[in-house]
Amino acid sequence: MTSNQRIELASQFSAWQATKATSLNAPTEVKTIPLVFHVISPSVPSVAEVEEAIVQLNDAYSNKGQFETNGGADMEIIFDLARTAPDGGATTGINHIPTDYTNMDMDLEDTDLVNHSHWDQSKYLNIWLVNSIEGEALADYTGRSWWTRSGVGGYANGAGVVVTSLTTSLVAHEIGHYLGLFHTWEGRNCKNDDCLLDGDMVCDTPPDKSTGGCNDNSCHTDTLSNYSNNTFFIDTLDMSTNFMDYSSCPLDFSLGQKERMHFTLDSSYPTLSVTGRTTSVLQSPCTDVRHINFYMDRQYPIPNEEVLFQSNTMGNTTNYRWFVTPSDFIWKETDPRVGLVSTLADLRYTFPNEGDFKVTVQAWDVSDSTCFASFSRYVRVGCGVDARFYPDIRVIASKQPHALMTDSVRFTNRSYNATSYKWTISHQNFDSTNPSLPDTTSDLKDLHFYFEEPGEYEISLTAINGACEDQSNVFNLKVFDPTMEGSPYIEEVLCSSADTLLVLFSLSNNGYDTINVGTPVAFYDRDPRYVATANLMGTYTLPGFIYGGESNLYSAVLAGDITAIDELFVSFNDTGTVDLPIQYPPDDRNQLSTQTIFPPSGYSELTYSNNVNSYKIDVSGFTQERDTIVCDGQVIGFDFEDMFDPSFCSDTVFWVSEHKGYLSSDLQLNYLANEDDLINVVYRSVSGMEILGIINVRLGRPSFDLSDTVYRVRRGEGVTLKIEGDSSYQYNWTPEEGLSDPYEMSPFASPEQNTRYTVEAVDQYGCITLAKQVQVWVETTAHLPNLFTPNGDHSNDYLLIYGLESIIDVSFKIWTKNGVVVFASNDLVTLTKYGWDGKYRGKPLPSGVFFWGVSGTYEDGNPIYLNGVESGVIHLAR
Repeated sequence: MTSNQRIELASQFSAWQATKATSLNAPTEVKTIPLVFHVISPSVPSVAEVEEAIVQLNDAYSNKGQFETNGGADMEIIFDLARTAPDGGATTGINHIPTDYTNMDMDLEDTDLVNHSHWDQSKYLNIWLVNSIEGEALADYTGRSWWTRSGVGGYANGAGVVVTSLTTSLVAHEIGHYLGLFHTWEGRNCKNDDCLLDGDMVCDTPPDKSTGGCNDNSCHTDTLSNYSNNTFFIDTLDMSTNFMDYSSCPLDFSLGQKERMHFTLDSSYPTLSVTGRTTSVLQSPCTDVRHINFYMDRQYPIPNEEVLFQSNTMGNTTNYRWFVTPSDFIWKETDPRVGLVSTLADLRYTFPNEGDFKVTVQAWDVSDSTCFASFSRYVRVGCGVDARFYPDIRVIASKQPHALMTDSVRFTNRSYNATSYKWTISHQNFDSTNPSLPDTTSDLKDLHFYFEEPGEYEISLTAINGACEDQSNVFNLKVFDPTMEGSPYIEEVLCSSADTLLVLFSLSNNGYDTINVGTPVAFYDRDPRYVATANLMGTYTLPGFIYGGESNLYSAVLAGDITAIDELFVSFNDTGTVDLPIQYPPDDRNQLSTQTIFPPSGYSELTYSNNVNSYKIDVSGFTQERDTIVCDGQVIGFDFEDMFDPSFCSDTVFWVSEHKGYLSSDLQLNYLANEDDLINVVYRSVSGMEILGIINVRLGRPSFDLSDTVYRVRRGEGVTLKIEGDSSYQYNWTPEEGLSDPYEMSPFASPEQNTRYTVEAVDQYGCITLAKQVQVWVETTAHLPNLFTPNGDHSNDYLLIYGLESIIDVSFKIWTKNGVVVFASNDLVTLTKYGWDGKYRGKPLPSGVFFWGVSGTYEDGNPIYLNGVESGVIHLAR
């Protein structure tokens, strides 16, 4: 949802609120929503099972029974099975329509699924029950752990909801979406400037960016937005028990969510719900229980071929009417009762042409012709072929190997009655001013496609059997540009000596790919983008990687007199060897890899617009007096920068204690703090100024406790390192690797290897606690590099499998794109110690892309995967 759409929705909600005289807590009239279940699977739950599921659903929405919580609220919405069909016939509210679409794709086949059976959504809430849904609820990327993806158990569409089970939490969640609710972690940030616009747009659910876990506290912005409209006056835990979270402990809804649901019912579905249970669709037109449905003897009828529709009835029925009409895919009360084709119990019908049809049956007892049961479904008549497929992933970042970020998608074909296939992959550059790739086609049954360039792709499948062809729906895939993007920021400039200065700067990677070791950074005394006479003050090369989505802090010592510089500029990805002003190459964002233009460093970027940052140096201000709280019994270091503006360097400093007398004349002072004291500081600057400063030393004793000192996680997963202590303290965790935020009180840790973290706390006065340690043990999995360089330089000359151990058997092969196996082994030592040297039959193979596959079993019985998959690609570079 765009920001403008949020503003419009919030405006509509506020206008609706103004029409309501009662408060959130005041009782309102209970609204009843009729449900109709369309069971798209071979087996169908009984009426009793569905009714019990509705009982549990009503408890969930009423904050009753096992779902009663102190913080939960009664939504004053209940659900009941429809007992009257749109044409006035009796029904159980459960339609059984077994088809292949019980295993369906959310992005490709929602319309096809709905078109099997769809009742008027202005009077019924449609629920489609399927066996499985292909789709992605979440796809998260970090440079360290690659992609983390979550599957789909259900979703809401414009006509109702689709679910894979009748589990209360799932059905309650998806109906919540249908009634206007977002996830409690919507946006997955902590923004809370206006609780009616930000996050889930509900003011009594706190800001939340965590999609799982119970009792988390992922945000500390709860008290913003006017205390979230007088709801949160202190920081609170995430609402992980809320049905609209993804946690494992869903139990309730909030009062604010109740208000949102009633707003949606009034504004979007004004005729869907009724007060009480007085609506005719909840009452059967018959005094006894009657129901009818029918089954087809073939799922994919063709013209001029007889189809048997066999009725299945419950209750007293002796008479029948069958109707066949062109379909508009929605069964409504106003549909004309035309197209009578038979009065027999079963219908044998031949469709004259291809198209979409609605087949309806009505059955009644001769003793009461005014009361009938009815059933209707939609039938697509084609040439006998149905083109269908689904992708294994839904979003990637990929570009040809210059960025080592080539990724692929597997498209699984599940078409019906086809003997041959044609895949079409169309590319459109995100930037219409840049060229796009020509269409690619394939005649394989299943397609495993490597996307070499970023952009928007359309993937479609034509299924063929003789003269019969069927075109699948189009899958739209966004392939993002993975190129790295660096953004520097000068944190502080300090005087290091009379002729040097210390620069503290951070560097963020806003791209997917890693910023490499050795990437250059240059410093100037004027803006190098515009001033040809700017002086180069020094260069710095990165000592380590910066993974995608992460940032690191660095320091550099530069030659120069800080008092002679008004502003310092940092320039990322700059060797300092080019003529000024700097002329950057065109941004690489959404360029085809063949059109990339590299700067002198050799590292292209998505954009160069944020490569320069500056820091103004102000030497006019002084801090004359300060209070310092230190830990009792610890030695604390002072220098003139603790007391004065750090831009000045001093020739002579005198330190004098109120209790201990003269202390030192050095620039720095190591002071043993064992009592409250007052230290006078006098220094003479290089400009001849004498300044008196005062440090008031006070003793402090902060403390905290660790909830646990040892954790175990699997590689790629993580755990919250919980602290019990004062939330106002500043907590410092080291090392930073694997931490969501090294300065968070209880950060989320997801290290790549066994890591012992050290944490210390700094109170509001700067007093540091004794450090404590937490051990995180990481259960590793086997992995294989995607690049090796067998060029004889004794570096990366062999392709080895890492982390493979404790196995029963293993088989590993490498082959060319033509299927020629160039390396194979089932020996653990060979694979992990010696590897493949890039040769085939003793001769070096040229640079290129090769494919690999692995199979085997660990001692615990689990299959062996490399990098989490059983096959992949490697790049051989010489």
